This record gives sequence, structure tokens and C-alpha cells, in this order.
Amino acid sequence: MLLLIAVFNQLELEPKELAFAEKLYVGNSIGIIFRSTRFPNHQLKKLFKVQFINEIIFESFVDYSSLNGFYGQFIKERHLANPSQLYFKRALKVLQDYLNKREDLGHIDMDINDTMIHPVLKGRLFSLPLYQHNSSIESIMSCKVHFSPAFFYEIMVASIITSNFYHFNDINREFSKFLKLIDEYWVNYLCVYQIFQASFYYKNGNIIKTKELISDINLDSLRLSYKSFLSFFYYLLYWKVNSDNTSKMKAINLSQKLNYPRFDTFFIENY
Repeated sequence: MLLLIAVFNQLELEPKELAFAEKLYVGNSIGIIFRSTRFPNHQLKKLFKVQFINEIIFESFVDYSSLNGFYGQFIKERHLANPSQLYFKRALKVLQDYLNKREDLGHIDMDINDTMIHPVLKGRLFSLPLYQHNSSIESIMSCKVHFSPAFFYEIMVASIITSNFYHFNDINREFSKFLKLIDEYWVNYLCVYQIFQASFYYKNGNIIKTKELISDINLDSLRLSYKSFLSFFYYLLYWKVNSDNTSKMKAINLSQKLNYPRFDTFFIENY
């Protein structure tokens, strides 16, 4: 671990010198290591204090499969956290609490018009009322100035998790305008959009449309940090519409690996 820190310090890389696409490439390439290499908490804290690791790896590789593991430790850490990252961590804490079925999910005073906040984070912040049952849900059309595949990303993920499709019609209409602009590198957004649509149509009883969407989904298009998490919903839907027990077992196995109380037997049977 000390060698890893020394290497990054010697590289003298500045996060601001990398484009967002480059940050994602580097972050996902290195971040996946943390799933198979376990560090004690005191060593993780040292890693979190390295600016490059803090801002590139852990901000890019948002590991939805480890919110109760090493990534949960990152969410707690406040060292080096700038205002934007504090928004980021507080939003992830709301998701973590929701997945752990905690009652009090807290509240975040936010300004998504802040120019320093990345579109993905703006969407993440906007999605929070979907998790907070007592919060009023704002019309997404009030955020039209922010519309992009990146902005819709976390809102679609939150809808899939909660089965709250309040924004479906607006997202479906607006996201479709970007489909021709999505190249191979950003096909991850398309895959999330397809799962988002499939979930909606399944919940509304349109089994034929759900089957069509499911058959077109390529899970390998998902970003590594989201792949296990969103694959759970893919297999869940595949089982529901195709009565495929193999997919059911894959969903159950993923729910056990994710180990979030929210995804219990009741959730699986009644999704």
C-alpha cells in the first residue's frame, strides 16, 4: 500500500489536468483492484489522503457493490473533501442509508446550479427525493438547462432502485434526443436507460415491451463500478418476464453478495 501511495506521489498528476472521460478510464481501471484487495481501515485512510487517489479513483469508481465495505469508509472520510465532494459523499450516504433500510435519511441543502458541480453529481443530488419518502419531488423540467445523458444517469438509477418512475415520461422524451450522440465510450448510459425503461414497462404490466428491452441489453456495457449492482435488476427482470430460474438464482446470489438489507427476499419476490 505504501508503494502504491509513493507511485502516485511521484507521478505528480494533477486531477484538473485530466478530462472527465480520462478520469473515468483511470479511476475504473485502478478502482476495481479494491474489490479483490482488502486493506485495513487505517491503510484506507492513508489512501484517502492522497489527492490523486481521492479525486480520481474514488470519485470515478463509485462502487455500488461496496457501499457497506471499503467504499463506505471513503464516504465517511472528510479529509481533502472540497465542497463538491462533500455534496457527493452526503448524497451517497443517503443512498447507503436507504439500502440499509434506515429510517432517517437526512436532508441536504443543495444548489445544483453551482457551476463547479459535475452533471452526474447534479443528477445524483436531484434524485435524492426518490429515496426520501417524505420529500416532495420537483419537476425535472425545471432543470432543463442541465439536461445531458450524464445528468439523467443517477436519476434513472434511483428510479430503478426505488420503482419510483415519477420522471419517466420526461426522461424518456428528453434522453431519446441524445441517443444518436452516444458513442461507444458512453454506451454505459444507454444500457442504464434500457434497464430504466424495462423496469418501468414491467411495473406497468407491459411484458412484451419489457422482453424486447431486456433482449437488447448488453451488461458488458455497464461501468465496472455499477455492473454487479445493476445486473441484479437485469436478472430480476429477466426472471420475472421469462420465468427463468437461472436468472432468479443469479439475482439471489448478487443480492447476497451486495448484502444490502433492502434487497431481501420480500424485495426480490415483489419487485
